[in-house]
Amino acid sequence: SGAVEYIAAFDVSSMADAVDANPGDGVAADAGGDTTLRAAIIEANALAGPDTINLPAESYTLSITGSGEDSAATGDLDITDELTISGSGPAAAATVIDAAEIDRVLHVFDGVLFTISDLTITGGDAGTGRGGGLLNNGGVVEFSNAVIASNSASKGAGLQSSSGTVTLQGT
Repeated sequence: SGAVEYIAAFDVSSMADAVDANPGDGVAADAGGDTTLRAAIIEANALAGPDTINLPAESYTLSITGSGEDSAATGDLDITDELTISGSGPAAAATVIDAAEIDRVLHVFDGVLFTISDLTITGGDAGTGRGGGLLNNGGVVEFSNAVIASNSASKGAGLQSSSGTVTLQGT
């Protein structure tokens, strides 16, 4: 028999930047029991199958420094499994993910379907790297009512797609 897919929806309840305390247990919670954006992404990556993260209208600022790892534990938010992140629209400016120039904001991996809607991606800084707001390394990225603004990188300050596809709707 094949692997069982666990499809989950996570409602973020904290604006803090903290990792998931127990990846793969089906619960996106930091050590204090709060569901942070980073904890939800780490948990979604650990579970096979499509997952959804719902963000209330707030600003989520990344603060855990460190680059070069690919599990979303530090720096950017690495997306390694099918995921949808939805802000609280209708205005994209109501929900913001801000990397505060510690790293790029989002990194999508090969073969991953990533959908993002009703939010703003800002403050990403990939330095001499690629994709300050979002780096797509072979995934399928779909934006709906999303804004990528005020990011920096040597290539693709807002968005860099080295392979894969990117679809923009109503941005």
